[in-house]
Amino acid sequence: MSKRLHIRGTVLRARSLEEKIRATQAFASEVVPLLASGVLRPVIDSSFALQDIADAHRRLESNQSTGKVVIEL
Repeated sequence: MSKRLHIRGTVLRARSLEEKIRATQAFASEVVPLLASGVLRPVIDSSFALQDIADAHRRLESNQSTGKVVIEL
């Protein structure tokens, strides 16, 4: 089954304001509750303290990250 898996993404920049509003509302009603309940969890590649932000940028620029690079405040 994993061979048939497809991940699709998009950016909202080229979308109309109405499409952006609909996408944001759909995310808020369908995805946010799953995140809040723990059913979905973001993939976190690494975390950096704010004073190590240069290291975080290097991690992003390396293209080796899988998931989000988090800056802890």
